[in-house]
Amino acid sequence: MNLKQNNESSTEKLLPPCEEEFFLQPDCNHSMISNNSHHKMKKPWISQKTTFIVNIIMSLAIFFVEIIVGNLYGSISLVSDSFHVLSDAISMIIGFYALLKSSEDRTIESQQNSQYTYGFERFQIMGSLANGLLLLAFSFNIITESLIKFLHANPITEPKYVLIAGVVGLVANLISLILFHGIILRKI
Repeated sequence: MNLKQNNESSTEKLLPPCEEEFFLQPDCNHSMISNNSHHKMKKPWISQKTTFIVNIIMSLAIFFVEIIVGNLYGSISLVSDSFHVLSDAISMIIGFYALLKSSEDRTIESQQNSQYTYGFERFQIMGSLANGLLLLAFSFNIITESLIKFLHANPITEPKYVLIAGVVGLVANLISLILFHGIILRKI
């Protein structure tokens, strides 16, 4: 009887859930080897915090390049893309803050006020709400600028520089995609 209970409890330990802090790496394996449990998570080659910081810096740099080149040479599409990149950077800043706050120790807050047992977990949801509102605000600005440009069209003076800035932005987005590859938002 006691042996059977031990076997049942060891079976439960063999299949632990794949839950990690806020993000997951997709390679989560469970295996059974002679009553030993192994829970393997593929370690990322770059940490989540570093990924956020690198992408935030890169996005802000691309924002400044695109806004300057777009305004100098009259490209509304480059200016609108710069606002999109800025919204991405602000979204990453909000997401980074939400990640830091949601991973704080929740036991202290739970002891102080048992009504709020989730602790800082809701920061992720509030961060998503702020991101959505920010995108709406930038979208309104881009729409108004596009209508003005449509009614009063001006030619792009140096399309070569506009194209170079656009390609640099594309490369930065591809690097961001590679850095964030495999990171999954599971709370939102």
